[in-house]
Amino acid sequence: MSSEISVLVAEAQVDLNHLISTYINGKDNIRVIDSVNDGKTAYDKVLEHRPDVAIVSIIMPVLDGLAIMEKSFTDKDLNTKFIVMSSINDPLIAQESFNIGASYYMLKPIDLEVLTRRIRLVHRSDLTENRLATPFFTDNERLQNNHINNEIIKLLLSINVPSHLNGYQYLREAIRMTVHNPDYIYRVTKVIYPGLAKKFNSTPDRVERSIRNAIDQAWSTKNLLLQRTFVTKPTNTQFISWISEKIRVENFLVSNDMII
Repeated sequence: MSSEISVLVAEAQVDLNHLISTYINGKDNIRVIDSVNDGKTAYDKVLEHRPDVAIVSIIMPVLDGLAIMEKSFTDKDLNTKFIVMSSINDPLIAQESFNIGASYYMLKPIDLEVLTRRIRLVHRSDLTENRLATPFFTDNERLQNNHINNEIIKLLLSINVPSHLNGYQYLREAIRMTVHNPDYIYRVTKVIYPGLAKKFNSTPDRVERSIRNAIDQAWSTKNLLLQRTFVTKPTNTQFISWISEKIRVENFLVSNDMII
């Protein structure tokens, strides 16, 4: 049996893809067998080459990183280990990656030497104990997450969203998701509602109705901040977008800080 570790690199950014592929290829016993820039090709190449390790980015054209893994694992004989890369500091996405079957989850920007070590690590270990574990975050990332969560709670309470409602919990999570990934605001029904439904053992329709009820309750109090911000009662999407953008601005979080 060959001692080489065959690796597929799937990253949409051409320059980053080239950087990763060039750096890791030939490091010790690592060999990059292919590098691709879209999810559909990545899935095809996983089945064709059946690499020891596939490095996939969460954000990919056609199929995202999660979909690549989901489709790949329908092949019960596939033994490829997956390392997921993401610029999205979202524990929900990280946890879903592990649930699907990822062996490791790394936040961008990627330390290439660390990536090289992780390739060797996942190749020699199933890492099944990590698949349902807490995602890997630095101390600074954890502190920032805690601060953002506290800011969301304070703002929701200040505009009289009742904390005993299910919709309050759903709003907290929905806002947190869009703070870390602003593109989610354009996929509320496709990503946020289903994601929350899965996390809280509910359904997307119930999540939507509960959020609507929480907003209705807050609006009925004639809160001054809400009345100054919206002429008429906001939709779920408008409400989530407003609070998440307010949090981002006040905490100096801007979209181009994230490398996707």
